[in-house]
Amino acid sequence: MSNALKNQKIKAFKWNGQAVSTIENCHMSKADFNSGDLQQVKISDSHLTSVDFSKALLGSSQISHSNLSKAKMSWTNMAQSKAFRVNLSKASLDCASLAHATLQECHLKDADLSFANLRETSLVRCDLSGANLEDADLTQTKFKECKLKGARFNFKTRLPFSRDIATKMGMIETH
Repeated sequence: MSNALKNQKIKAFKWNGQAVSTIENCHMSKADFNSGDLQQVKISDSHLTSVDFSKALLGSSQISHSNLSKAKMSWTNMAQSKAFRVNLSKASLDCASLAHATLQECHLKDADLSFANLRETSLVRCDLSGANLEDADLTQTKFKECKLKGARFNFKTRLPFSRDIATKMGMIETH
């Protein structure tokens, strides 16, 4: 595997630890990047469904125009990453760090962000409908024109606004 994965169609791939700087125009299903060091990787125009990025280091990465629906990203470090038009619907991002990240026009519908660190994250025109935000840290997170209807939070969720505002936005407080 070279430094760049381009124009590849791969199924049930197991990452071997070699450096990867770019994933472009790839179609991967059930690829395994578990615990991989992919910091500053650039992912674009790719279809990466059910890919396992659990415990991976994706800090300062740039992801655009890609489908990562149903991706396994538990405990993944995506701090300071930038994502534009990325589908993360039904992705498992529990315990992940997205601190200081910027997400624009991303779909996180029904994503699991429980226990995730989203401190000082910027979300612009993102869809978080039905997302699980229980126990998540959203301190100083900026939501601009985001859909939050049906997103779940609990008493341990650190919201950047009051619980009254959250329920007025259609978010659901769980117990």
